[in-house]
Amino acid sequence: MVKRVLHIGIHCWTSPMRVGSHAIATQFVRQGWEVAYVAAPITPLNFLKPGSSVFQARLAECRAGGQRDLGGKLWHYVPFSLLAPSNRRFLRSPWLFSNWSKLSLPNVKQRVHEAGFGEVDLLLLDSIYQPAWLDDIRYKRCVVRLADYNAGFDGYGAGAQRSEMNALARADLVVTASRGLSHWASEQGARQVMYMPNGVDFERFTGEPPQPTEYASLSGPIAVFVGDISTWVDMNLIEACARAMPWVNFVLIGPCANPPAAMSANVHFLGVRPHDQLAGYLRHAQVGLIPFHLEKCSQLIAHIHPLKLYEYLAAGLPVVSSRWAELEGLGSPAILCASTSEFVTAVRAALEETNQAPRYQRYAQSASWPERLAPLFSWASEA
Repeated sequence: MVKRVLHIGIHCWTSPMRVGSHAIATQFVRQGWEVAYVAAPITPLNFLKPGSSVFQARLAECRAGGQRDLGGKLWHYVPFSLLAPSNRRFLRSPWLFSNWSKLSLPNVKQRVHEAGFGEVDLLLLDSIYQPAWLDDIRYKRCVVRLADYNAGFDGYGAGAQRSEMNALARADLVVTASRGLSHWASEQGARQVMYMPNGVDFERFTGEPPQPTEYASLSGPIAVFVGDISTWVDMNLIEACARAMPWVNFVLIGPCANPPAAMSANVHFLGVRPHDQLAGYLRHAQVGLIPFHLEKCSQLIAHIHPLKLYEYLAAGLPVVSSRWAELEGLGSPAILCASTSEFVTAVRAALEETNQAPRYQRYAQSASWPERLAPLFSWASEA
């Protein structure tokens, strides 16, 4: 009999921002499972900023009412709800975390049951913002995945804390993306903890993709950052590099809710780009950047295991990163920096490297998603 998993994530299935959740759901299908992937709901508040490609992808999925992908083996859906929990001040209440689904139109629990996932072999909670699934469906076992240190995000409140602690207490297995998160989950009383770091779709970043049109107008080498451009990205560090190397283009790809008022002319914000085009943006760059703000977001960053590290390396790029313990323990080829001057020096050195791409790609290939997820599938097959 085919096994089924209900996978609760944050990013919608068709989002241009691809994260570990997408890779995990894909690998479940490749392992022969049927998957329901339910993302975070949209609410009337989301329509206040309707222009982003991320929101448009979520809206299209919501209006479709549930769609099939991956040969029909994956059903994906974005609910609509009058209100949904978040870290915003007036949406942090424990009641909303547990009851938002009752405000969904149509009722999300009913939609999941109609899609054939009211009873599953595995409930995979990849988000602490939908705890009601622990009671709304029947499941044999539950996995909670901690990709980030949730308490490190601004606005983490009583509702999020109660939801997270409840999920950890009820989970049969907690998988974590970093060693720090593994220690934390054990300290909170999780019954079984598995360290499962992020990986990479290696083949996606090899080959010879065409040069992005935006790059054609840029003269000089390109240092690229890909990801959510939020408080944990040290824009002062980017600016310092840009001023020290005015002949280098510093390209930032990803959503940016609050772009800086003024940056050097060689800093370029491209916004969100489709993930299936990302290989081109990396393969035609010269350096990959991870410029995280260690002083401002130390607790959050301490628990990050960056997926972008492997994507950069798979594309053959040298990587220059801020330094924290999780990265130090990986033994990766990335150059780790503890100060602005070190970061600037490292970018300069990386631009002068030659013939190192095969070494970087060998390291990235060892972190392929099938390799990373093998222990989880071994555990899941025991039921």
